[in-house]
Order: sequence, then C-alpha cells, then structure tokens
Amino acid sequence: MPSRRTRERPAYHPGTLLKIYVYGYLNRIQSSRRLEREAQRNVELIWLTGRLAPDFKTIADFRRDNGPAIRTDRNRFAWPSANSVTTGASYLQVSRVRSSYPNCLANK
Repeated sequence: MPSRRTRERPAYHPGTLLKIYVYGYLNRIQSSRRLEREAQRNVELIWLTGRLAPDFKTIADFRRDNGPAIRTDRNRFAWPSANSVTTGASYLQVSRVRSSYPNCLANK
C-alpha cells in the first residue's frame, strides 16, 4: 500500500492562490467559501486560475500561512493603482471623448 504522502494530490501553486486572493480583494469578497464558489462558476476566475478550483480550506490555509507576505503584496499592489488615477492618462481619455461628441453639454 502506498504511503499517505504519495496518495495526496500535489499542492496548488502559490501564485494561483494569490490570484484568487487578489481577485477577492478587488471584488470585496472576504469569505473563503465565497471565493471557492467564485472559482467554480465565475468565468474570469476560471480563466485566471487555469480551471483550478481549490476548496475553501486550501484558500483559508493559504491566507493563514502567508498572511504577512500577502499584506506586503497587497500594499505593493495598492500603490500603483492609486497613483494611476491621478496621472494625465485618464484626463486625456476623457478629453478625447468630449472632443468626439460636438453636441455634448461639456463641450459648450
């Protein structure tokens, strides 16, 4: 009989679990059980994880075991997205939309 170690499934890649966590963070999903459901039914998350759907316990264990590293990644992720709103790129996009509609009230 094979040992217990050889019968277990291989572990999920930490990058896959981090993708699920970041998806939950961006969509304000905190529950591991809700993230499990989303990984099974949401097309975006199915594509993002490559059709992998870890159970809620795996997601919860990943959060518990990698808490400080997740917070560090979350902080690094939050800074660029906050700064990108204040760049001129969003203004250029809005001004281009305004110029393409001559009858818009904003152009008058």
